[in-house]
Amino acid sequence: MKTDKTGVLSTAAAKTLTLYRRTELESADADYIVPIPMHRLRRWERGVNSPDLLAEELGRQLKISVVRHFVWRIRQTDLQYTLSHRGRTENVAGAFALRSTRFWFAGPPLSGKNVLLVDDILTTGSTCNEVAKILLAAGVKTVTVAALARAAGANQW
Repeated sequence: MKTDKTGVLSTAAAKTLTLYRRTELESADADYIVPIPMHRLRRWERGVNSPDLLAEELGRQLKISVVRHFVWRIRQTDLQYTLSHRGRTENVAGAFALRSTRFWFAGPPLSGKNVLLVDDILTTGSTCNEVAKILLAAGVKTVTVAALARAAGANQW
């Protein structure tokens, strides 16, 4: 039942995000939505990846395809909320990689495309920054981040 409750909450949260931020989300002119990937072991423990559920609903609301398997988390990391700003950056450095395009689940080519990167909570931006680097290195034209919440005391840009 954990998945059902999380799914209902994520759907409602994504609908609310779209309701209040539709203009900003649409201005990204995204070709695809990419959720922040969770390591397979953490996904197994939790049973769900909130950014994935948020991305799915945002995709429905904005009529944009979600690409889940283009970027993957290649190693398990410590929980970001337990770390300092510097620790968070170090924690996710090198934690993500592109999946080989030889496999069917790698998703469509993203070269020259605009991507909306979705995360649930943004604090320092370290995780989104690391994934954005991977996407840009793969030839993605632009990466825009959409987060459901911004942690209190988070750095302002």
